[in-house]
Amino acid sequence: MVGVDAERGFDPRVICISTFRPTEWLSLDPKDRDGSTSKSMYHVSLSSHTVPMTQDQHSVRTNQRSFRLLSRSTPRIERWKAGFGRFVFLAITGAIISVSSERMFWYWSSNPLDHWVIALYYGAVAAAVLWVIQRFRVNSLSSLLLVAPIFAYMVEGIITPILYTGGPFVPFFPAWFSFWHGFLGLVGLWYLLHLWLINGQTRRIAWASIAMGLFWGMWSITMLLPGNFDDPELIEDHGGPLEILAPMAFARYAVSFSLILAGMHWLWGRLVKPVDFEPSVWSKRLYVVAVVTILVVWSVAIPWAAPMFAAYVAIQIWVLRRHAQGATGPGLFEQLSGRVRGRHLLALVPLPATAAATYTLLWELDLSLGLIEAFMFTVIFAQSVIGLVVLVRHIRRTLKQNPKHQAEPEMGARS
Repeated sequence: MVGVDAERGFDPRVICISTFRPTEWLSLDPKDRDGSTSKSMYHVSLSSHTVPMTQDQHSVRTNQRSFRLLSRSTPRIERWKAGFGRFVFLAITGAIISVSSERMFWYWSSNPLDHWVIALYYGAVAAAVLWVIQRFRVNSLSSLLLVAPIFAYMVEGIITPILYTGGPFVPFFPAWFSFWHGFLGLVGLWYLLHLWLINGQTRRIAWASIAMGLFWGMWSITMLLPGNFDDPELIEDHGGPLEILAPMAFARYAVSFSLILAGMHWLWGRLVKPVDFEPSVWSKRLYVVAVVTILVVWSVAIPWAAPMFAAYVAIQIWVLRRHAQGATGPGLFEQLSGRVRGRHLLALVPLPATAAATYTLLWELDLSLGLIEAFMFTVIFAQSVIGLVVLVRHIRRTLKQNPKHQAEPEMGARS
C-alpha cells in the first residue's frame, strides 16, 4: 500500500492498492477505510506535473498519461460497455469528419448507406488519432494542429495510396491533405464546432457556417468539369456514373448532410461521454499489424510508400513529444465534455442555406469550364500553401516553447 505525498499537492486521502498484476489498480474513496472496494469502474489519472486535487477526485497524477483501467473486480459487462462506448464514439467521430472530407469536398452519392460505410473507415483512422491526442496530452487548438496531419496521412496513405503519388520528396499532397482532412475535418467540424456548440457560441458558429457554406457551394460547382464527373476512380467508388446535381437536388443534399452533422454533435455527450481514449494492448497490436500490412501492400507498387509514411508521421510524433513535456491544463477530451443544446444547433442553418444559394447562383451564371477549372486549381494551390505554412509555423512554435534541454518526463507506464 502506497500513500500519496500531500506536500506535492496531491490528495493525501487517495490510496492506490496494487495486486501482483501491474494492470490491476484501484483508487479507493477515503470512506472505504475497511479495505472494501466498489465493483464499478475506476479512473486513474496520470500526469507529469503536480496538480492540487479536490476532495472528490479519486485519482493519482504521477506521469504523462491519463487513462482508464478496469480492475479484475469490474464485471465483464462493464468492460463490454466501455468497449461499445469507444466504438460508438469512433462512429460518431467518423460520421462528423467524413461530412467535410467526403460530402463537402469529394463527391456525392445517391445511396444514403455510403456515408455510414465511409464513416466507419474514418472512425478506424480516428482510433489512432484519438489515442495520439491522449498519449501526447494534446490540450489546445495549437497542439491539435500538430495531430491533424497524422489523420490526413492515415486517410490518404493507409485507406488509399494517393499520398505517395506525387513522389517521395514533394510535400504537395501531404500539405494539401493536411488542410483538407486535418484542418477542415478534424480541427474544424470535429473539435472547434463541438467546442463552440457546448459553450453556446452561436454567433461564431453562424459566421463559420456562412463561410463554410460559401466554400461548399463554390467548390461543388467544380463537379461540372468533365474531368471530375467522368473520373474513373469516382465512378468506381460511386458504383456507376455520377449525377450532376441540379440546384434543388443539391439543396436537398446540403440539408441532408447538415442534419447528419448536427445530429452527430447532438448525440455526442448523450450516447457517450469520453473522458479519455486508451485502447487495450491487444487493440494496439492488431492496429499496428494492420497498418504495417497495408503499407507493405502499397509498397509493392510504390516502393517509397512505407518510408515516406514513416518519415512524415515520425516528424509529427517528435514534435508532439516536445509538446507533451510542457503541456498543462485540462486535456482535449475534458474540454469537449458536455451536452449540445438543441437550440444551439440552429446556428448551423446558414451552412446548407448558403451552400445551396451559392451553388444555385453559379449554376445560373453558366460559367465557362475554363473559369471553373482555374478556380479549382487556385483553391487546391491555396489549400496546399496554407496547410504547409500552418504546419511549419506550429512545429517551430512548439519546438521553441519546449527547448530540447528540458528534461523529458517519462511517458507513463508501458502497456
